[in-house]
Amino acid sequence: MSGHTDHISGQKSAQGGSTDRLDRLSQLLRREDYDRFLVAGFCPPGARAGITALYALNAELAKTRSIVSEPLLGDVRLAWWREAITDMVAGKVRRHDILEELAAHNLAEPALHQLVDARRVDVYGEAM
Repeated sequence: MSGHTDHISGQKSAQGGSTDRLDRLSQLLRREDYDRFLVAGFCPPGARAGITALYALNAELAKTRSIVSEPLLGDVRLAWWREAITDMVAGKVRRHDILEELAAHNLAEPALHQLVDARRVDVYGEAM
């Protein structure tokens, strides 16, 4: 049985999605949030893929403010993620590494929406 090779321990994990996708998510996490990348390496192998995907989602959402030129564009980006999560939970997974991996772990839609909604503060620089 082949699985994902963890970048911290060198161990393989049989759970989760494709090895290539997990490698891409790990690299995204390593680049965007190195501390959480290291933390994911300490997770039990069976949980590592899901944690990596969740942390990668957080990293992707966190960079919204730095990649948009105005708050309205940040709102559009966050709305895309919110809709994509709703679609994912309904079984219509968009082609995106983070969404494809999250779909394999059956996470609660309200909690994922809270993660997206919390980033609106970053976009506007104040509490909504």
